Amino acid sequence: FRPFTPDKTIEILKKSDVEIEFEAIRRKLCPDAPSRLSALYVCENNTEGRLHLRDMFSHVYSKPYVMEVRAEYVLRFQKCDTKWFEEYCKTADPKFIENYWSAVPYKSDNPSWEYLIEGFLFVKDSDLEFIRVNGAKYTKPE
Repeated sequence: FRPFTPDKTIEILKKSDVEIEFEAIRRKLCPDAPSRLSALYVCENNTEGRLHLRDMFSHVYSKPYVMEVRAEYVLRFQKCDTKWFEEYCKTADPKFIENYWSAVPYKSDNPSWEYLIEGFLFVKDSDLEFIRVNGAKYTKPE
């Protein structure tokens, strides 16, 4: 166990405050939408979707592994443009949270959609095997 540095602790607490704000507004604006705190995050299975996922996680993992999934049973579903989340982190404008939950594209010509799902997703056997074999050593930050 390595404790976080004071700067890292502050960064984590700021991120958690943002998530709490998004959750509070979700509960007011669209209580039937899946929560960011418990949902599975997916993107479209195309070049833009895969690049979007890699961009989202490349600051955490040097080589994020993106896999294809199939939604087998969906309890809740919400389409959101992640740019609103990113911009809220810079400005703390609550309207950005409302736009996020309302599926308003940040830029109509180039949205960055993520889909929040509460339900069951199935992973291709080859991806599942890759994770079984490589798991933590593949996703560990460098």
